[in-house]
Amino acid sequence: MRRIAITGGIATGKSTLRSRLISRGLRVLDADELAHECLREETIRSLIAARFGPEILGVNGEIDRKSLSSLAFDNGSHLEFLERLIHPCVNAKIDQIAGNQSGMLFVEVPLLQSARKYDLVINVHSPLDVRIDRLQLRGLSPEESARIMSHQASDLEYAQSADFQIDGTLSPKALDAALDAILDELQGDSR
Repeated sequence: MRRIAITGGIATGKSTLRSRLISRGLRVLDADELAHECLREETIRSLIAARFGPEILGVNGEIDRKSLSSLAFDNGSHLEFLERLIHPCVNAKIDQIAGNQSGMLFVEVPLLQSARKYDLVINVHSPLDVRIDRLQLRGLSPEESARIMSHQASDLEYAQSADFQIDGTLSPKALDAALDAILDELQGDSR
């Protein structure tokens, strides 16, 4: 199965592109959703609680993801620990889902270093002001947005690592046209 990463910085429009692919009946996964599944696994939950203390667990015994995110983005070693712990779990889930099937599997992958492991990469990009506006609609302050973005690759790094580029500010009709062009090329390559 050909694996294609959908990547880009936070709030660039990756999820919109993912939705467009799903509406076309294509197989699409979200690495963040898989990471949330990994956080519910007992072994990972225990290791996180051992590192950050039992207060990282909510009343239901699950990881308090908002608190964990805050801790991770405030301390690079915490972020590295979580990435080393969770990425292998996410990759194993993707491998299990992909199996020995043929065709294409698209995976929304926010981290550039993870995206580089895919057969092809689609970078979704948007101007910084648009991204900050989108994050404010999600309830993040400009300071929180900047803190998260400071831990991500630069827009240039995302662009240079990609095989295809998508403007995350396109109208739905223009986005569909851009996506059609990419899918036509991908389907032509697989013939």
